[in-house]
Amino acid sequence: MSRKDQGFPPPAVELRDVVAFATGMLEPLAARYEHLAELCREAGHADTAELFAGLAAETRRRIAEIREAGGRDGVTEAEPEPVPAGLIDEDALQSLELWEHRPELASPYRVLAVAVRLQEALFRLCTGLGATATSREAEEMAEEIARTALADAARLRVRRRAAYHAARPVGATRPALPAVETAAELTAVSRQLDARLAELLRAACAERPGLARHIERQPALAGLLADAATAEAPAEQPAIARLSEPLPPDSEAGDAVARLRLFAERAFEFYDRVFTGAKREEVMLEAQQRGRVLLTLLHLLEQLDPAGGERPPSRRPSDDPAAAGRRQP
Repeated sequence: MSRKDQGFPPPAVELRDVVAFATGMLEPLAARYEHLAELCREAGHADTAELFAGLAAETRRRIAEIREAGGRDGVTEAEPEPVPAGLIDEDALQSLELWEHRPELASPYRVLAVAVRLQEALFRLCTGLGATATSREAEEMAEEIARTALADAARLRVRRRAAYHAARPVGATRPALPAVETAAELTAVSRQLDARLAELLRAACAERPGLARHIERQPALAGLLADAATAEAPAEQPAIARLSEPLPPDSEAGDAVARLRLFAERAFEFYDRVFTGAKREEVMLEAQQRGRVLLTLLHLLEQLDPAGGERPPSRRPSDDPAAAGRRQP
């Protein structure tokens, strides 16, 4: 569904609308960053907790600037408006939700990558608002917020690149996958990853019969079960075969879902790095699409409780409007 189909942007945007929509995106985002900082702190990941706390503080400052600018032009009150559905990338939202269950997965590189996507969404939001502004003041404010969002995204990209290079060394227990530069090279590696994923998925569904039903409910995972049923045995490539080893310390040797989850995490990391470093558009797009499928699978697996059912939704700040749905960050 396009933003136009959802009635966005409104046909006559006033200054109050600009303040309301911008803060409607940023306020729940700041609350979510603060919540993730707390979760990472509790999990013993001080570096990521500090990163989330910094992002929250930056977002709070931006909210104050927007409200102050609105106040100078007479907008003293503006109830935050929900972000239009579809404006924020689904995989960015899924990453935020996944980290609420597994804060240890929120690496600095990935956190900054998602933060960039959210600033880009803010830019799109304000560009749309500026296009139908009814006054010069509303247009200028929308344009200023959009320019600031682009500048913030650029700064975050610099930090993301630094985090990428800092995390690049691979430890002895994490086998390196082949380098990928062309579409043909990505296809060759993907075939082996798909075969290993299918093997692990079959085992996980046998261990948890309800898992197949949950997968079938996800449009993004359409065809995954059929592919798993017909996929050939994985090729003998140690680097790929060992992606599912070793299991996390708290997992039992026979936990097929844990093996699937671990493999999906590491395969997602591979595609994410290919996407980041791709020099060819077809490689970037293919890696992005494959990464999204794995991210959806990971999010689904994190909803399972040890008995095979679904976990209740993770706790969120009570002032986060996003708790009611998927419409906001």
